Amino acid sequence: MGKRKEIKFLCKDGQTREGRQDGVMFWIRKDQKREQVGLPAFYVAANDIKGKGRTIYTAGHEYFTLEGAKELCQQIMAGEANLAERKARYAAEDAEKERRAVAEATEQAKNFRGRLEAAGISFGELLELEDAMDDLSLMARNILLGWENGEGFPHE
Repeated sequence: MGKRKEIKFLCKDGQTREGRQDGVMFWIRKDQKREQVGLPAFYVAANDIKGKGRTIYTAGHEYFTLEGAKELCQQIMAGEANLAERKARYAAEDAEKERRAVAEATEQAKNFRGRLEAAGISFGELLELEDAMDDLSLMARNILLGWENGEGFPHE
């Protein structure tokens, strides 16, 4: 266990607490949405300007009470926090989020492609039609909408 010197935090804007010690800048911020639902809401950003590997950003991965966030900062400075393990875990979480997002987007694309095929058009043709529609005036669009609703074309 390393020697601990208390990090002093100042709250300048009512939201962000800033602290500094031995070349590391700390910011503790609150996630308002998490706070509203009663979850731990504070995350930590630490930037090590001396390049000793004490940089971390916990938002989106790990949230704390205010005291817990301050304790993490103290652990970082005392060398008690395993930042390499945390960073590896965060990277794995990010990779899994990306994998899920790609899988979901792929499923959406497949479903939409099926709808296009059922309508007998390709995606390229749809894009061409969208470009052509963008060139229509608002009145022309409303005339087409009326025609779709069975009103026919004006003056015919």
